[in-house]
Amino acid sequence: MTEVVDVVTGELLPAEYEPAAQAPVTLFGSDDPAAALDQMKLLATLLVDLIRNPPDPKVQLVAQISGRDFLTAEAWMTLGGMVGVTPNVVWSRPLEYDGLSGWAAARQPEEHPSPC
Repeated sequence: MTEVVDVVTGELLPAEYEPAAQAPVTLFGSDDPAAALDQMKLLATLLVDLIRNPPDPKVQLVAQISGRDFLTAEAWMTLGGMVGVTPNVVWSRPLEYDGLSGWAAARQPEEHPSPC
């Protein structure tokens, strides 16, 4: 005599299911605004020090435009790397204007999980 067995398909779960831990609310690993603000202040202090005293004098992290200082793309990439965000190129194209040539690009931030 042949026994009939019901075939069930689906996903197997461990005997003791534990839901995944919820991601922190901020990039700074805390949902506490005061703790996140403390981390932001520290990060800002480190970045300003890096911009004023770059380890390689050939690297320019600030550009002056009309007498005002603006962070360069390299400075923004450094800041992003400090918080786990990197630029993702959306598009790029060559530019020519008044005999000069260069490139234009649009980027968007992409968050990466912390390795810690």
